[in-house]
Formats: sequence, structure tokens, C-alpha cells
Amino acid sequence: MNTRYFKVAGGFVTLSVLLGLLTVSLKRGWFSGELIVQGRSATVWLEKVHYPNPREGNASYIINNDPAILALKSKGPEVVPILVKVLTNAPPRTDGFMAAPIAWLRKKQWLAPPTVDPIRYDQGMRDRAALVLLEIGNKQGGGMLKLLETYGERPRSTLVDRDSRYYYTPFDLGAFSQGQQREEFLAELHESFYHAKRSVRELALQATFVFHPPTAWKQDLIQMMEENDGNIRLAALSALLRMVPNNRDPVMATALKTWRARTDKTRNEMFLEAQFVAAENLKVR
Repeated sequence: MNTRYFKVAGGFVTLSVLLGLLTVSLKRGWFSGELIVQGRSATVWLEKVHYPNPREGNASYIINNDPAILALKSKGPEVVPILVKVLTNAPPRTDGFMAAPIAWLRKKQWLAPPTVDPIRYDQGMRDRAALVLLEIGNKQGGGMLKLLETYGERPRSTLVDRDSRYYYTPFDLGAFSQGQQREEFLAELHESFYHAKRSVRELALQATFVFHPPTAWKQDLIQMMEENDGNIRLAALSALLRMVPNNRDPVMATALKTWRARTDKTRNEMFLEAQFVAAENLKVR
């Protein structure tokens, strides 16, 4: 009797230990086939990245001291391909090969549905991946240029089109950088104005919304106003107007006059021109 009791009890203990190990391994992404960083898969660490919002105050301090960001940065170049994959494809789930059985169990209603909306999860993971890619820096294969090139592969970027009162984009967070890191970001942003891909050039110009271009870039932006692509012209003009918000600057006045004389303006450019006409301080005579 005692022998049977100990066998049954031992079986329950063994089963409990195995279930516990399975739970831990799933939570830590051991079955994902991904790079393991300090006992967790890269995707699990990415899920744990604390993404600051405007209500939290010192975003720069949060980013510099986040354990998940520090863990991912410690692997540098090895993490970059994973981050790029998250940014350009549907982010991987940490279930790994267990994804199909878990989906089946949920379909049978034997397992609770996910607590996070899949669309919000995907966007959140992309934002975290973009932030970490920036933080890794260009010397480790990441940085501003890598982020722009990665997002340039997508049909449309969502990096800079959200309301900053309620939400920080990855570029907003990059703009909080200081010292050498900020100088590197600005240098790569400027370099991207002359990238071979139009989409990267346009994204770089959009990034000036939060990075506020130095006045030394004025001539570069004026030159980009002469491009054949209307989206590039509009982005360059928007950046210039934030830098020189009136026509008292003679170089800016000449650039605006040349732009207004174009006959191939896009609908968005014509809308902006109508705003010029309505605002006396921006009218170029």
C-alpha cells in the first residue's frame, strides 16, 4: 500500500515539475528557436521592454536603465536581424512550435483567449524593436540609418504620424538622446537625405518633425525642394518652414518662389500653397 502511495505521489510530483518546466520554458521562449539572452529569448526580452509615454516624464532615463533594453544591447549585432524581422514582418510569438496547439485549444474554448489584441501587440512590438534598434547604434549594426532603411522597405511608415500628446513614436524617443548618441543620430539622419531609395529620403525628412534640423541643413533642404518627387518636395518644404518660418530669409524666399512656379505640384502641395496665400506672413510676392 505504501509503495503504491509513493509511486502515485512521485508521479504527481514528476508531472508537476514537468508542467512547471514547460510553463517556464514557454514564458522564456526556450522553444522559439531564437537567440537566448540571459535565459530568455530575444522576443521575450522585447515584450518586456518598457516603452515610455508622455505622462512618464524622463523618457531618456527610463530607456537608459531598462533591463530588457540593456539585455538586448548586450548582444548587439546578433539581435539586429531579429529586430529587423519584427519590423518588416508579423512579430513572432513566444510560443514557438506550441503556437498551433495553443490556437487549437483556444478554438475549442479549453484555453482562455489572449489578453492582448493581436493588432496592438504587433504595433507595440514594432515600436519596441525600432527603439532597441536605435539604441544599439550604428557601430553594432543598428542606429538611425538602419531604422530608416528597414522602415523604407514597408509600404507606409507609422513612425511619425501619431499624436505626440498621447504617444511617443520611436523617433520621439530618439530625439530625447543626448551627447554623442544624439550627434550620431543627426549625422545619420543628414546622410539619409542622399540615400539611393526615395522612401528612406522621405522618412529622413519626416524625422525632422521631432529632431528639428540644424540651420546648417538649410541648403540641403532647399536642394531637395527641386526634386521631381512631390512627396520629397513637400517633406523638405515642411522641414524648411519649421527652420525658417517666414519669407524674411532671402534664400528661403527664393526657394519658395521657385517652388510655387512649378506646374507639376501634387494635390498636397497645392493645399499647402493655398495655406500660403491665406497667411500673409508666408506669401511670396
